[in-house]
Amino acid sequence: MTTRFLIWILAVITFVAAETCACNLDPTASLSADPDPVCLGQTATFDASASSDPDGGDSSLADDNYIKKWQWDWTNDGDYDTTETAPGDDGVATHTYGEPGTYTVKLKVTDNDDAEGGTSDHWATTTCAVTVVELGSVDSDDVACTGQDVEFTATTSPAGGEDCVSWSGGGTPATGTGATFTTSWSSVGTKTITATCGTCSKTKDVDVIDGLTVLPRKAYVCMNDTKDFKAWTCVDEEAQNVTASSTFSSSNGSMTGNTLFTASPASTSEGSDFVQATYDGDTTDSSHDCDLTVIGVEIECFDRVPPGQTKDVDVTVSPSLTGTEITLEVVRTAGTSGSATVSPSSITGDTTVAITGGEQTNVGNPYNLDLRANLDGCECESMSFSVCAHPDNFYADHTGPVPGTHYGVAVYYQWVSDSDNTLDLDQCKLTESFDNCVSDNPPFDVSDCPSMLGEPMMGNGEAGDARVVLKDVVYDYQDGHNEYDQEQKYECLRCGAKDSLSSNHIDHWVHWLIPPPPYVPCWRIMTTVTHGCPGLDVSVDENITE
Repeated sequence: MTTRFLIWILAVITFVAAETCACNLDPTASLSADPDPVCLGQTATFDASASSDPDGGDSSLADDNYIKKWQWDWTNDGDYDTTETAPGDDGVATHTYGEPGTYTVKLKVTDNDDAEGGTSDHWATTTCAVTVVELGSVDSDDVACTGQDVEFTATTSPAGGEDCVSWSGGGTPATGTGATFTTSWSSVGTKTITATCGTCSKTKDVDVIDGLTVLPRKAYVCMNDTKDFKAWTCVDEEAQNVTASSTFSSSNGSMTGNTLFTASPASTSEGSDFVQATYDGDTTDSSHDCDLTVIGVEIECFDRVPPGQTKDVDVTVSPSLTGTEITLEVVRTAGTSGSATVSPSSITGDTTVAITGGEQTNVGNPYNLDLRANLDGCECESMSFSVCAHPDNFYADHTGPVPGTHYGVAVYYQWVSDSDNTLDLDQCKLTESFDNCVSDNPPFDVSDCPSMLGEPMMGNGEAGDARVVLKDVVYDYQDGHNEYDQEQKYECLRCGAKDSLSSNHIDHWVHWLIPPPPYVPCWRIMTTVTHGCPGLDVSVDENITE
């Protein structure tokens, strides 16, 4: 009896042990944040890959237990915001916070127990904290004398986070920690202090002087522009602003008080000009003057860029620069029509830039874009241009008999650059329209036609603009022919320059048009001769028939 009882007890223990070994164990959750603290607006990485399943294995094996899901609650508010699953994900997620503060992040991990139809997923949770810091201003004096103590102060958010701040770039001492840092320098120059907290950093410049000095020490100014300067000196080993009591002079331009008005030409090289100050009988020498660079910028003259096409434009910078750069931008100055881009957007010397025309959304706003060359936010040079309209049916020539009895005259000029007269969008120029000139029958006195020098029209109602305008037109009707001889004078108005030239005559160029605009046909002038105003003027002696 006793033996049977012992055998029965042993069997029960064996069965229970077997059942115990078959049970799934809960996973273990692990979570870390990096970096901590993290700068506001930067991304923190939350690594849960160290989470494990004690009786787990390889997620690639169907019969192994493993972590199948990671869930992150970024603010510990009970709602899981981000989920990753295995296989495929690695248990590492990122998040960016929009406000400074200390956040508790909750992680929930789930293993794959009964994942194929069971109801008893096993899970575990853990939390970690991350501090999101905003490093505010770094304050100090702007100017100091050699040997003068300079105190720097940093502010952070959340309040009280200044303990994370470390300092570098000092003189004596060179580094420090905490909300404030005091240092001094034995040499002159512009010194840069860096405050760091976690992944945040801010810098502050201090000009260290040893006597009367013009600040800034280096200046870049465009020709025919202005800039203000200051004079500082050391009194009892402390910096003192003596601008109001100083007189200033410059090797390029003129000074009114402490304001420089630059002249031309540009400096021969970087830093070859200067601004100096005189105070209390003392005048700055070359090591205490401002090293001045007067910059000349010239943009190649151009009128327009076709939509979707690119035009190369030369921008000249004199002298070449190493200490600063010229930034380029396209600005719409009027209306809503047209857009363009420029590449590259910053240059330091002579550069050919690419101007690419965008969509022209509202045809009829001529020269409403500027290509601007800027230095430190100030405009050095600009060039006005348009995005050239490109009507699909630019040549809507009238070929049939003239209907009706009223006639209108429209004069269009098309510059072409190749022998087969293919439309060259970049040379698409339009002069003038005389659409209001009507008469029952030719001949008529064209001198009665009004001069329309506003916004001329392109074919089929498309609008354009003219930089070359038609002047002093005389028409002589030749009996028996749809033909007029014309003596004309062109006046070139391009980029502020004015040149004049005369051309002989254009035969067979008049079309009698019905109905009136916007359905105004136009025609080609076949021959291009460039002279007078380079690249724009034409003299035509070619027959163009209907």
